Parts: sequence; structure tokens; C-alpha cells
Amino acid sequence: MNKKSLSQFLSNQINRNSKVLQEYTQTNTGKPLAQRGKFDQLTKKIDQFLEDKKELRIVTMPGLRGVGKTTLLAQLYFTYQNSPADVFYFSVDQLIALDFSLQDCLQELEQILGQPLEELDKKLVLLLDEVHYDPNWDLTLKTIADRYHKVMVIATGSSSVSLHENPDLARRSDMSQLFPMNFTEYQSLASKDKTNLEHNNLSKKIFQASNANKCKQLIENKLSEIKQYWINTDQLSVANFLQLSTLPLSLNIPSKEKTRLQVEDLIDKVIEKDLAQLKNFDSTTLRKIKKILIMTADSYKVSYTSLAKNLENISKETIIKIFNSLQEAEFLLKSAPLGSTYKKVRKQSRFHFMSPALRFTLLTTLHGDNTYQKFKGKLLEDIAALYLTKLIRRKTLTKPLMYDAASGGADFVVNYNLDEQIVLEIGFNKSSTKQIKQTMDKIEEKAKFGILVTNNKIDQLRVENNILILPLKIFLLLD
Repeated sequence: MNKKSLSQFLSNQINRNSKVLQEYTQTNTGKPLAQRGKFDQLTKKIDQFLEDKKELRIVTMPGLRGVGKTTLLAQLYFTYQNSPADVFYFSVDQLIALDFSLQDCLQELEQILGQPLEELDKKLVLLLDEVHYDPNWDLTLKTIADRYHKVMVIATGSSSVSLHENPDLARRSDMSQLFPMNFTEYQSLASKDKTNLEHNNLSKKIFQASNANKCKQLIENKLSEIKQYWINTDQLSVANFLQLSTLPLSLNIPSKEKTRLQVEDLIDKVIEKDLAQLKNFDSTTLRKIKKILIMTADSYKVSYTSLAKNLENISKETIIKIFNSLQEAEFLLKSAPLGSTYKKVRKQSRFHFMSPALRFTLLTTLHGDNTYQKFKGKLLEDIAALYLTKLIRRKTLTKPLMYDAASGGADFVVNYNLDEQIVLEIGFNKSSTKQIKQTMDKIEEKAKFGILVTNNKIDQLRVENNILILPLKIFLLLD
């Protein structure tokens, strides 16, 4: 397309921003959608930019499709629509579909504004959605950071954004990842009742503790608050959370079946759009990915060799490429086997879903109404993997997420630092600490302490042999 077409496209986008984005900020009945906790973080960054208090003017916000990235951009657009700055929203995937680049967009924007971006009279906030669709997005954002000092960018995309960020851009930008909701955020948005426990920093305190007894003491300091929280919380909310309610879309759809269908549509879009864009898979391979995901959801460990044998006309190398892409798209979280590099290569990896809603939806196609009761243990492990991954990305813990592949080994092993590891086991109705003790004995002096998460009563918080017996209702409150 020619330059005139680009000018028409951008002008149309700018004129229609309010109408288009309004659909992302309200329900079908016109009620405004609740704002996730990330909204306050981003408004603070924009306010600092407008007040000349912020040096880093590029914010990248990667995350799984469906966690609310576009809704956040839309809410920011309307918040700053009448501010002293110009605010524009552009969907980069639409630009690329019309054979224009993000750089083309910036050049044409200068014509629309009537000024070079280096010489703007007023500040400009650009909200760029799906930025990863432009292969040169990182170089373009670096140019903005270096040359356009009155321009701030908030850019969303799949987690290829964080994985492929070049070092030069990393020094010039903030990375603010958007995860699925944790339990306290879900409850806060569902009930519209803010609580002091929503940002309790409890997880950081627990994992920084020197031993299990210290953990117990830290939790006991908040025990009365925790008990009061659960008095005011619907007991069915735990089951809802584990099934579909880590994704914000669940808050606005009254029917569980309609929510599940929305998640199924989300899964199809990840396959058809995100994976196709990330690795350029052919149509034959793309058609097999959903079956691979269902097989993964139904098992605890993944063997690339076995999957290649069970599926026709697909190689082990392609299977590996698919799983790498699913991790880049933040769809799957990999848990590596504990041990030396040689052992890790020989052992199978475990894959958890970034949101248990993904596993639940995939398994419901096979198991129907029995899915939750049959697989709630796996859904709970997905939550644990999500919580631990957030702590790793925040640098409270260090990479990688691991599990003990030995028979009777623990579900998770995480590094607090190079010399200390924490061992976790999680499940409904678990009472034995045998698996944790076995893994702690294996890692010997590196074992900082263990945690067994089970659905005991809150008062049954206790310590056995440097292993914290942590009631599920307390674990779910970790931030």
C-alpha cells in the first residue's frame, strides 16, 4: 500500500479510537470493567512522565493472550484522553497486515501532527498493542527512547517481547509483565471489595525466611487478618478460581459454559495467530497443536519422542519447536528435572499451564462435568507454577523452576540463591512430608526448608523437621 493509504488508515484509527476502545472497557450492559492492579502501576509511570519525573519512557507489557492487555491500554486511553498530552492507540498487528511497519507509522504520525517527533510542542503517549508483530519493534522503540524525548510508549505483546529484547532497549525501558490473576486480585475484582491482603508481600517474606519456623512466625503475624478474610469469602470461590477465574474475562460472563467457550476461542487464537507468527508453522502443523495440548493437559510429564510417535507426520524436532513457541507465548511454563545438565537432558520435563483455565478448558472436551474433581490436583499445581514463576520474574527467586524427577520426588524445587533451595509439594488431602524430605535429603546442605501445601484448616499451620505445613487457604493469598 502507498503513503496515502497509510495516512488514511492512521487518521481513521485516531478518529475511531474512542469508539473502538470503549468496547474493551465496559460490559455488554454498559458497566465499566474493573481495573486490574497493573492499572495503578501504569498510571503512576505516565504521571511521572507528564511531570518530567521519569527518565525511562518505554514500558513493555508482555503476557498471555486474554490476561487483559488491550483492556488496560483502553482504560489508560480514556484516563488520559483529556490530559495535557496527546494519547494515541494503535494495533500493530493491523499495521503489519496492511504491509506497514511501526517505523512507517511514526513517520506518518509526524505529518498528521505537523511536527517532527523530536520537536513536539506537547507530550505524546503512544499505546501500542501487539507490538511483537513488527519484526523490528525493538529497534523502533530504541529510536523513540533515544530521539523523541517528549514521547512515552506503553507496548504490549506476547512474551517474545521480553525474550527477544535487545540489551540496548533493556537499558532504556521498563518491563511490566501482566500475569493471570492471583486469588486475592480475583476476589477483589469479583466482589469490588479491596483488601489489605491484596498486596500483602507475604510470598516475598516467606521465601526470604531462613527456615520453616521463621516462615511460620511471619504468617502467624497476619493470621487474624487471614481468618477474617476467609470469613468474608465465598468458599466456592476456590473451585471457581482453579477452573476459569484466573483470567479476567471470567468476571464479566455469568455463564460458566460461555466462559469456557471464550477460553477455547482464546486457545484457538494463540495457535492460529500467535504461534503462526512466532515460528511460521505450516497449516498441517498448526492443526495438530491443539491435540498436542490436550495430550499435555492429560499428563504429568511430556516426552517429545512419544508425542512424535503418537502423531502422524510430525518430527520430534517440530514437537520441540512447538513447545518452545508455547513457552514464548506464555501459554506453558516449563519445569526442568532437578539434577546435572546431563540428567536434565535425559529426563522428561513437566509443563504447567500459565493459567489453569487453559488446562481445564482443554480437558473438559474429553472429561466433561467430571473435569474439576478428576484434575483439581493438576489445576492446583498450575497455580503453584504461576505463583513461583512470578517470584522468579520478580527476582525474589532465581531460575529455573524445577521438579524432582526421581520416584517419590517433590513437585517443585526453586532456588533462593546459588547456595539455597526450597522444596515444595502441593495437593488436596496431602498429609505426608515424605516426598519433600526425600528431595531435601538429595540436595543436602542446599535445602533451606520445605513447604507442604494442603487443604488443612488455617489453624493447622505447623512445622515438622524444617518443613512448613501450609494450609491451602493461606497459600492462595500469596501475592
